[in-house]
Amino acid sequence: MVGGVIGVGTDTVEVGRIRALIERRGERFVRKWFTPGEIEYCQAKLDQPRHLAGRLAAKEAVFKAMRLRGTGLVPWRDVEVVREPGGAPSVRLGGDLSNAADQLGVGQILISISHDASRANAVAVILHGPSLFTQGCGGVLRVLPHANEFEGLRRAATDA
Repeated sequence: MVGGVIGVGTDTVEVGRIRALIERRGERFVRKWFTPGEIEYCQAKLDQPRHLAGRLAAKEAVFKAMRLRGTGLVPWRDVEVVREPGGAPSVRLGGDLSNAADQLGVGQILISISHDASRANAVAVILHGPSLFTQGCGGVLRVLPHANEFEGLRRAATDA
């Protein structure tokens, strides 16, 4: 399969559930599920639980789109939701998940996150194709964020 869809995932997380987990388990819960970068980003927000819920929904959507359910423990911190300079959310994969992405032939991971006071929703679309990942720090894979950047890479690859 070249250029096809590997999977689509979606998830909804109740903000109240995240708020209750933070109240009951505090930093232990947050550190188990989120990377230091995600924690730092969300702590700077007025409503931290809402933004954590959005990131958790995005992580789950990526796992569903990769069709990895039932394969053992879920490495939640191996999916990191980051913000690109233009503000769009993007995904970094690490650990065994980056290897799984290579084996699946992942070319792009597109995500969208939306939230209000009570719920956070996320959608992930994973496309097959030539890898459009760039090597990041410490072996972490980073998906380039914008369609025009993907198109530029495609043109450069075909012109080479």
